[in-house]
Amino acid sequence: MLEVKEEFRQRLEKALADAGMRPSELAERTGISQSTISQYRSGYSKPKSDRLQKIAGVLGVDPAWLMGLDVQKTSYEDSGRLAELMKRYAAADDLTKAMIDKLLKDVKIDG
Repeated sequence: MLEVKEEFRQRLEKALADAGMRPSELAERTGISQSTISQYRSGYSKPKSDRLQKIAGVLGVDPAWLMGLDVQKTSYEDSGRLAELMKRYAAADDLTKAMIDKLLKDVKIDG
């Protein structure tokens, strides 16, 4: 049986840190308001399924992991590649990030 190991807010903070992403960037890339992201980070509320999928997709984590369940953070085959991409994005200058964001803006994130 799957067990809840941590609260959503704790996993969200870890995923943001691992991705080198600011909450404002997450809001921009998901289309979820900064105030709502702030409520998630404080533990005041949790996202519904559609928003959870968007957040998990942008952060590159399994939605079940993000909800605190005892599952792998990412799939085994994607974890190394994804970690490298997140590090490169985090290290990029603002112009490069803006260009990447523009390219990814219309990409559909499948859960």
